[in-house]
Amino acid sequence: MFLLFLWASNSLIYNLKNVDRDGDQLNDNMEALIGSDPLDVDTDDDGMNDYYECYYWINRSEGEITPDFFNYWANYWNETFNIILTYDLLRTHLLPTGDVDQDNLSNIRDIDSDGDGAFDYPEILSDRDPALPDDSNSSNNNQNNNGGGGGGGSGGGGGGAGDLDPTEIHIVTVFPKDIYKNNTFYVDGYVIGQNQQDLFNLTVEVFVNKTKDSNGSFAGRGTIDNNGYFNISCIVPEDVEVGSNHIVGHFLGDDENSESWSDPTVNIYSDTKLKLDMLNSVGMNYPFEIKGYLTDTGDIPIDNEIIEIFWDNIFIGNTTTNSEGKFVLDYIYNQLGRYQIDAFFEGSKYLNNSNDSKIIKVKDFGTYLNVSLSKNTIKREEKLNIKGALFSSNNIPIPDAELKIYYNSEEVSTKDTQTNGSFEDEITIPADSPLGEVYLNVIFAGSELYGAADFQEIIIVRSDTIISLDPLEKETYQRNETIIISGILTDNYDKPIKNTTLTIVLDDNITYLDTDNQGKFDRDYKIPITIAYGIHYITVNFSGLDYYLSSEKTTTYEVVEGGLLNNNILIIIFIVILLGIGGVILSLLKKQQDVKVDKISLKEVALKSISKLRNENDMRKAILECYSDMCKWLDASGLKKDIDKTPREFAADIKKELDVSDECLVSLTKIFEKACYSNYEIDIQERDKTIECLDEILTSLTDNISTPVVEEQNGIEGK
Repeated sequence: MFLLFLWASNSLIYNLKNVDRDGDQLNDNMEALIGSDPLDVDTDDDGMNDYYECYYWINRSEGEITPDFFNYWANYWNETFNIILTYDLLRTHLLPTGDVDQDNLSNIRDIDSDGDGAFDYPEILSDRDPALPDDSNSSNNNQNNNGGGGGGGSGGGGGGAGDLDPTEIHIVTVFPKDIYKNNTFYVDGYVIGQNQQDLFNLTVEVFVNKTKDSNGSFAGRGTIDNNGYFNISCIVPEDVEVGSNHIVGHFLGDDENSESWSDPTVNIYSDTKLKLDMLNSVGMNYPFEIKGYLTDTGDIPIDNEIIEIFWDNIFIGNTTTNSEGKFVLDYIYNQLGRYQIDAFFEGSKYLNNSNDSKIIKVKDFGTYLNVSLSKNTIKREEKLNIKGALFSSNNIPIPDAELKIYYNSEEVSTKDTQTNGSFEDEITIPADSPLGEVYLNVIFAGSELYGAADFQEIIIVRSDTIISLDPLEKETYQRNETIIISGILTDNYDKPIKNTTLTIVLDDNITYLDTDNQGKFDRDYKIPITIAYGIHYITVNFSGLDYYLSSEKTTTYEVVEGGLLNNNILIIIFIVILLGIGGVILSLLKKQQDVKVDKISLKEVALKSISKLRNENDMRKAILECYSDMCKWLDASGLKKDIDKTPREFAADIKKELDVSDECLVSLTKIFEKACYSNYEIDIQERDKTIECLDEILTSLTDNISTPVVEEQNGIEGK
């Protein structure tokens, strides 16, 4: 049973939330809450739709309560019911469910809520207050901040409409109470025609106007229903100024009905945007500006408002926005560090508060470098010592700071300062460095609390030069001969130095010449006929130019006797040559006689070799011993083998002395070379070929020549 009840209750609540059975735009659930009749569009029959009347009383409760209004009801309640009235209690009884006149009928059900005999809706139409019996005092009329209740027709509109029927448009409520720029609000009202006839399906436009001089800014558009009512969703335009504005309802009319206006006032509010707009870093002990701007949500500048400034939660001053919404406060601080700046706008009557914060760094922008160089004029590839220190503006050393050293705009080194702020480094001037003035920089890029510092110095870079002389054609010369002097002038990087004058010193003679576009030079020098014999010097000198250093190169040549003055020497040389030729001829004749060898002895050597070849198992050994014996015999006979000669060259010499065939000597030589110089085995065929060649030698020999003495020696000679 309980579950059935719970189900039924939930179903009823759900349906009440989503059902509007009387079609008055209040769902049945809301009507149950406020006590209105869910089946009656106008519960109290005062001519006002329950929906509009509900929101009228809600706005009336939240609107302004004047002292006269409060005093009237306080006295009435005290005298009539002996009840002490408070403002909060009075606001409660101004709600739809309240009972302001204490007649036991809630305002939403009471056709005359204040009990003054006039119905609520007609009082609203005539700009009277249905919550106050005697409201002839206009101070009590239309006291709603939202313009609610009272939109009374400032239109009436029939005048000048020709044959058109006059109309009246009435804005009953503007909801919510506080209208903010860019936000949505709702305008409720109705339009009636002549003789209170209802109009329907016609257009109403809503504008927001500060001064009523014109329509103002468009906010929304809607259509009246069959009962002449309208509920229009609007947006507060961005260009509207905050403060008191008119909500203008404009009924456009049609072919039969004239247009009409209604313009209750309403207060428009806006959130604000405060923005600090300043540098992230400021200098210690230097004045700077704390600045920013203040706008509303439509980015319209807000002027003449006070901005409070705090430095690390300590108030430091006020400033006021100008016509552009901007503000500035001059300040100065003397301590390094990170600090928070806060700017506050406390808000005003129609503007909400806002604030902004920003972290800034107070830095020392007076840092400086004190640097010295070991020299200001230097050569390529020389060492340059750099040392110095980094200081703050008040001369305090800055430790652990990274410094970069640049040579000719290129980074060449990085160095950190020591605990005392000092540093030292050494760089090598590049071999290909430009010559002349070159910039050297030591740069501190700055840190969180210290500004950047830069040291710059101009150094003069010079280059060694090199004179390279080409070798002379010969070492000795005679008088009247020509010497060619040539070479090239370069820097230390082997780059030619062109179009430069050189000095050449030749004995006591001085001459000049220029290098060409490739740094080369050459000069012909004719040796004087009177020059002394002996060693002479040639000196080429470059005296230096611009950033090129001087250089010098010296070479020597020798002058010797020759020509017509040496006839006696030539005669002597000729005689010596003749004697030499004669001696050679005699020597050859003698050698020819001595070379007549004892061919019988050679025969014995050949026979002995043949015997060894036939009986020796080691054929390589037998061939080598045969070759050795023959060399010994030839040596004893005057045909000694030259150590520089090859076996084949030696064989050619033997051929001149022996009548042996070329094939024989070639075969013997090849077999010996194989036995002597290779690791290949000597086979039977090669042994037999050797014996065959030795037999040919024996055949060519005769027995009538004496035998020279040949001593036996061990080993192999003449290879």
